[in-house]
Amino acid sequence: MTIKETSSDFVNKFEKNNLPDAALEAEILLSAVLNKDKSYLYAHPEEKISFWQNFLLQRIVNQRLAGYSSAAITGHKWFYGLNFMVDKNVLIPRPETELMVDEALNIVKSKKLKVKNLIDIGTGSGCIIISLAKNSPDDKINFYGLDISHKALAVAKKNARKNDVGGRINFLYSDLLNTIDKSIFNNPVLITANLPYLTPEQLKNSPTIQKEPKIALLAGTEGFDCYRRLFQQIKEKIGLAKNKIFILCEIDETQRNSMEQLIRKNFPEAKILFKKDLNNCDRLVVVEL
Repeated sequence: MTIKETSSDFVNKFEKNNLPDAALEAEILLSAVLNKDKSYLYAHPEEKISFWQNFLLQRIVNQRLAGYSSAAITGHKWFYGLNFMVDKNVLIPRPETELMVDEALNIVKSKKLKVKNLIDIGTGSGCIIISLAKNSPDDKINFYGLDISHKALAVAKKNARKNDVGGRINFLYSDLLNTIDKSIFNNPVLITANLPYLTPEQLKNSPTIQKEPKIALLAGTEGFDCYRRLFQQIKEKIGLAKNKIFILCEIDETQRNSMEQLIRKNFPEAKILFKKDLNNCDRLVVVEL
C-alpha cells in the first residue's frame, strides 16, 4: 500500500470508532513509523510502505483503538513548542496546561514578582519547568522540578537535557514540598502545581486517560487530597516570611468554588484569580500571598 492509501485506511478506522481528529491521528502515527514529517507525507503520497512498516503501523493502530494515546504509542509529545519524551511513568502533557506556563512567564516578565526560586511540584515529564527554564528571560532564577516518582524524574532529566536546559534545573525526589528547605521562602517564590485533581468517578468517565499513571491523576473522593496537603505544607514553610509568593494550580472546571473555599481556609488574605483555557473552562488558579 502507498502512504496515501494507508492514511485513508487509518482515517476510516478512526472515524468508525469515533476518534476525534482522525486525519491528524493518522499523520502522527505514519510520521512516527516512517520517521518522516507531515510535509513529506503530503509530498510523497504514492510512496510504497514496506511490509515491516505496515506491520508496525497496524500494530500501533490497534493500540490506538484500544485506548492508548498517540503520544503514549510514539513516546513523544509536543508542548509549548518543545518536543518531550513520554512513557508509562508520566502524564501526557495537555495543551491546556500551556496556560500555566503562559501565566508564570507573565509574572516573571511583568516584574510583579522578582522571582528568585521557581518550583514545579509534581513535575512528571518536566514539561512545565523545562518550558519555563527555556523561555525565562532571567538567568538568575533557581529552577526546581519535584516529584514523588523516581521514574518520572528520570524522564524529566532526559527531557531537560534534550531541550538544552539540563544544567539549569534541580530535579529532586520529594513528596510535594517536603524536601524543600524553609530558607527558600526567604526570597520571592513562584510555585507551579499541576497535581492530580481527578476523582475516581471522573477517571471512570474519562476512558482516554485510563492508560496513564493513576498516581498522576487521582486525588481522593473530592479531587483535592494533593492540594490540601500542599497548602498545609506551604503554610508551614513560609511561617512569618514576608516575601511575596505566587501559586499556580491547575484544576477541573467543576472545582472552582470548592478550590476557592480551600484556598480561603488556608490563606484568608490571598488574592485569587481564575483563568480560562481555550475551551472557556476554568482551568488555572492564580494565588498571590
